[in-house]
Parts: sequence; structure tokens; C-alpha cells
Amino acid sequence: MKSIFLGLWLLLLCSAASGQISMEPETPQPPPTPEQIKAAAALPFRDASLSIEQRVNDLVSRLTLEEKVAQTLDRATAIPRLDIPAYNWSFQHSGIRSLEFT
Repeated sequence: MKSIFLGLWLLLLCSAASGQISMEPETPQPPPTPEQIKAAAALPFRDASLSIEQRVNDLVSRLTLEEKVAQTLDRATAIPRLDIPAYNWSFQHSGIRSLEFT
């Protein structure tokens, strides 16, 4: 269940990240190369014709343990090899207060 939530969260971030501006992440990551962007675009988790479950399972299976843990923090670093942007989010007692992409 936790991996599905994390995967859905990352999938939403990937879909909504373009064009958003935010504060710099604590650990700057190099931007993805054109080759990485092209390769990531062809991965199953980017294929909107697949079910959410298939896309989430594919994305989560591609993340290393360190990447999964990093995505649970309020300032998640980018994962250039999958073309996943860095982002900053915070919670209030009632839910997510803000979501900023870098």
C-alpha cells in the first residue's frame, strides 16, 4: 500500500512538474541529459495507456532504496535517470500545505 501511494505521488509529480518554479533543493542534482529524457519517456510508468497499478509498479520497481527514502522527505531530490524533478512539499495537520517544483 505504501509503495502504491509513493508511486502515485511520483507519477503525479512527473505529470505536473514542467514549468513550475521553487526554491533550490538542498542537494542540487544535474539536470537530465537529452538521452535520459528520451529513455525515461519510453518507460512504462510514462505510458498513459497502462493502468495506474501497472505504472506505479513499474516506477517503484525502478527506484533504488535510497531514492524511495529520499522521496519521503519534504525536499526530495531529482532523479535525473528517470526524468523525475526535485520538489519541496510540506504538511499541515489537515494535509499538504504546499507543493513546489524546482
